[in-house]
Amino acid sequence: MFSLSQWLIQGIKAGYRDGTFAFCRVTELTAGYLSKGLITEAQAEDIALACPAPVETEGNAESEEM
Repeated sequence: MFSLSQWLIQGIKAGYRDGTFAFCRVTELTAGYLSKGLITEAQAEDIALACPAPVETEGNAESEEM
């Protein structure tokens, strides 16, 4: 049987993995689906664990300033 919430979750995770969605977009999508009741808080946590925020290093910060 089709599960809308599982389909949304799989799409978000796949989009993050392949670079289609940046971390900020994953956060926006997850919050939107959560607020609409399409996913649960536990499912949102699962997405958060699968799509970690990028870690900024000194090298990344310096290159952005230039």
